Amino acid sequence: MAYNQRSRGEKDNPVYRKIHDIIHNELSDLRKEDFKNQDKPLILMGHSLGTHIISNYVWDRQHDYELAEYGNTPLEKMKTLVGIITFGSIIPLFTLGLEKVESITFPHEKCDETIRKAAKWLNFYDNDDVLGYPLKNLGDNGNYNEAVTEDIEINAGSIFTSWNPFSHAKYWTDNDFTKRVAGFLCDLLEVF
Repeated sequence: MAYNQRSRGEKDNPVYRKIHDIIHNELSDLRKEDFKNQDKPLILMGHSLGTHIISNYVWDRQHDYELAEYGNTPLEKMKTLVGIITFGSIIPLFTLGLEKVESITFPHEKCDETIRKAAKWLNFYDNDDVLGYPLKNLGDNGNYNEAVTEDIEINAGSIFTSWNPFSHAKYWTDNDFTKRVAGFLCDLLEVF
């Protein structure tokens, strides 16, 4: 896969960089236009390959890779990241060839105490989804267990899709997923 080559040691993968440029540009616009140049709490959501991409993006920002290109504000360095919602996550598939499997630090070790107390990483998966996996037990050192607040098993989809691999595309509209995410967002709105 073209995107993943960077994590295998290639330093200047153009696909990896283009995808991260898009994320950075969206975050910069959000900070400038919607947040009025303030570093407000941030929530990231990712589905399928998107879970791997946001994990890599957060990792790179937390480890100060390419500060000149990707910024040095607390929001850009993921210090205001208060929520991660992953669903149908394929992160475990990308760890198969790695010697050491290590999670991002969540919440960021230098984040505000209010963010630290409210922060949650919710990972949704369906046992019938051959591409979606739990994350808490991933890796050897237990840091996924520390970072991921909860692996939540749901039955995504309808009577026609919830029992087969088509469930992978059904999280977005499944009430087990949407109600739980909405509840988490409402809880955050009370804090912030």
